[in-house]
Amino acid sequence: MVIWSFATSMGPIMLFSIIYGFAGSWFLSLIPPVVAQMFGTEGFATLVGFVVLTNSPGRLSPLLLKNTFARANCGPLYVNGM
Repeated sequence: MVIWSFATSMGPIMLFSIIYGFAGSWFLSLIPPVVAQMFGTEGFATLVGFVVLTNSPGRLSPLLLKNTFARANCGPLYVNGM
């Protein structure tokens, strides 16, 4: 997050992308095993889809915040790269 905030050239942005790529994708990888352990494999695809759908507002809200707070330093905007 600190790297992304002060990036003025392509080098820091690439560094941020590499670090976020290794550390930021763990959440989506854990959804299927957690769903299978909590609810079983009956209707597995539907349950995983529902869990991903319920995370949509959190992923889309920075887009709305970006329009509301045009130049404000909002953390969610940096996390989603908007």
